[in-house]
Amino acid sequence: MVATNQRVRHAQRITVGQTMNGWLAVALWVLTFSLGGMVYMQYELNKVWRAPGMRPQDANGAPPRAGDLERAEKLDQLLAAGSLSEDEARAERERLGLPAA
Repeated sequence: MVATNQRVRHAQRITVGQTMNGWLAVALWVLTFSLGGMVYMQYELNKVWRAPGMRPQDANGAPPRAGDLERAEKLDQLLAAGSLSEDEARAERERLGLPAA
């Protein structure tokens, strides 16, 4: 509980700039038999995920389309297997609008 609280506060300090109230977290952990503490920490961690720069974006700044991660993984697998050259993989990534590996 303490280490998780510290990790969430550290992540908030880096991304959001403000941190959650540690005393409130402790009180919720104790007074609600852990349920309130878990909900509060998840709520605070969600602020980190919503921070600018935390969401993946493509080269144009748009969020990735459905299937982009699978396409990128497949290209990486083909490249590792030697089925594609570096130039072919780069060209395919540009054609699909995927970020460079």
